[in-house]
Amino acid sequence: MRTHSCRGLGLFVLGCLLAAAVYLGWHGRADALHAVAGEPLPAAPEGVEVRAVVSFTPQDQEPARIAAHPQTGKLYVLSGGGDVYLLDPAAHSKQRVLAGADYIGQPQRQNLNIPLPVDAKWVNSPITLRATLCLGLTFDGDGRLYVVANVQIPGKIYINRVALYRTAPVPADGMPSKPELWTRFDYPYGVGGFNHGACRIAQGPDGKIYLGSGSRTDHGEAGTDANISKLGEAPHPDIPGGPDSPGGEFTACILRFDPGKGQQVPEVYSRGNRNPFGFDWDDKGRLIDAENGPMADHPEELNYIQQGKHYGFPYVFGNNEKPDYTDALPAPKALVFEPPIRNLGPGGLLGDHPMYSLAPHSAPGGIIFYRTGQLPKRYDNSFFLTRFGNLVNYNRIGFDVLNVRLAEEDGKLVAHTERFLDRLGRPLDICMSGGKLYIVEYCRQTETAGPGSEGYGEGGRVLEVSGKP
Repeated sequence: MRTHSCRGLGLFVLGCLLAAAVYLGWHGRADALHAVAGEPLPAAPEGVEVRAVVSFTPQDQEPARIAAHPQTGKLYVLSGGGDVYLLDPAAHSKQRVLAGADYIGQPQRQNLNIPLPVDAKWVNSPITLRATLCLGLTFDGDGRLYVVANVQIPGKIYINRVALYRTAPVPADGMPSKPELWTRFDYPYGVGGFNHGACRIAQGPDGKIYLGSGSRTDHGEAGTDANISKLGEAPHPDIPGGPDSPGGEFTACILRFDPGKGQQVPEVYSRGNRNPFGFDWDDKGRLIDAENGPMADHPEELNYIQQGKHYGFPYVFGNNEKPDYTDALPAPKALVFEPPIRNLGPGGLLGDHPMYSLAPHSAPGGIIFYRTGQLPKRYDNSFFLTRFGNLVNYNRIGFDVLNVRLAEEDGKLVAHTERFLDRLGRPLDICMSGGKLYIVEYCRQTETAGPGSEGYGEGGRVLEVSGKP
């Protein structure tokens, strides 16, 4: 989710994400669509149709991720506590097929939630941090389902344990086996509300498994809590990175794993990625990510991720902007930063001037590259990006889905961006199945103030987006 503005997702969820919501229990039955009477759908562009196919109630865990099986196209939603639901859009129903409590290893706790440091700057917020927070869901080419769990481990210095769980290949009936621990790693738990956690997971064109791992600080700050590392993003001597790991340098980066191996040391693919909550590859094999920026008013970023490069965090934001903090860390002189993609708009901007890349606090979430399908042909070979919306400041920013088309100017990538759908209920993730788009709304909050702002206490839903017949 970032955590705050998502900065929001950490969203927490979100930065972002990423981010989760209030723990309200779970159940194992199939639920029929529970729609609020007169609940509106977002206005659709010409030639596009939107419909709600599945809803989540306040008794469900909050929806965080959506993924489609690569062979059957069946849709699955991951909730913040690790529950996984199998969707049937035609029947407007869902069935819980995995319960997080049954497969996620975690310590005994009195409290399932972590207090969120809310102050007067925060919008009515749907976010409550879980002590165990699941932010990643995907399938590999063999049809195995992966879940990313972030588990808080109490101790003298608190730990965030990233545990990647994997099932056997999911059969045609859609019922997954119990996930088994595939690999894990540790790092010091985050400062304040900024334990963004490991989030987006996906198999790349090279067959490797890629994982976005968000920062554990807002801007590299030390923090003051006695049980939290005061070394910012640096490793802590008392916390090894995990089995056979050198130790703790696994935040604010994109990691890579070999699916043919078991427990393994993560390979750091790129660094300086504050909260890479969403990423996907385009038709040219370019890896594009969407990142949440800091609490200060610096832009959210779209980055072209290349192996071995550094994308700035915590030293610079946007187009090499120095962090707007009195305790900002000086950048190492020899370190070279890769700038974000310049957004030419008109969508996603703050005002009418190009920026690197998106309006501050808009909290980009899931992103998918759409090759072709049931939408009008004008959308072929472009990205769709969800924006969870601001959790700080009171004017609505985000709450939408953007269409992003990349081009080259003077040897650099630029983005031509348009708003595709607006006034959604904090959209958090997006996937494609059967030529259609499916969007997860985290809750029903569509505004930061006034009518629509009260929807943060209501369950989310899944929207189906297709071309008109």
